[in-house]
Amino acid sequence: MGCVIFDFDGVIVDTEHKKFKDLKRIMKEKGINVNSSLFKLFTGQKRGFFLKKYFPELTEYKINQILIKLRELDNYIESVELVKGIKKLLIFIKSKKIKTGIATGSLRDTVEKTLKKFKIDSFFDFIVSGDEINISKPNPIILKYALKKYNIDNKKTIVIEDSPAGIEAAKRAELFTIGLGTYFNKRELSESDIFFRNHDEVFNYFRKNL
Repeated sequence: MGCVIFDFDGVIVDTEHKKFKDLKRIMKEKGINVNSSLFKLFTGQKRGFFLKKYFPELTEYKINQILIKLRELDNYIESVELVKGIKKLLIFIKSKKIKTGIATGSLRDTVEKTLKKFKIDSFFDFIVSGDEINISKPNPIILKYALKKYNIDNKKTIVIEDSPAGIEAAKRAELFTIGLGTYFNKRELSESDIFFRNHDEVFNYFRKNL
């Protein structure tokens, strides 16, 4: 194996519930109800993309105003925790001298500050963020960009994703994909090559196969 690429939200840190809660509150202030049933449709996608798709009545200006307010609430440093088992998994992968990276729609500053808080920033060789690629998964462009920029062989790469949108992006980039059950079950992530409920199961898989 040449590289393991991680999604950020839901794979490294549990941020999706906070982000969705913040979205509901800001939208409610503007007189718009966001049904809780939309959470799984929200997960794994850039917020602007989600708003355009599921709230087509919003103008570009209103969406930008909502996004500005949401970014002001993106204080991950104080309000989120690592997804259980991720640090143990990273230690093991790096002990095998395998390159690791992050491909996420989240902003680089948010990602870097969060990684430093949990003292796991040194485990990653590269980060491709929403600052570089402003197109949401399931479009595979962010993964293809990472492969090209860092000269990575897609046939020797595994991607770990926690949402249907992320899984679709990885498959469209022709990458072997692990579906992680942070928010979705095996049926919902059925397009992944293999599914694990948590990072302990991913760890056991890598321990047997690396």
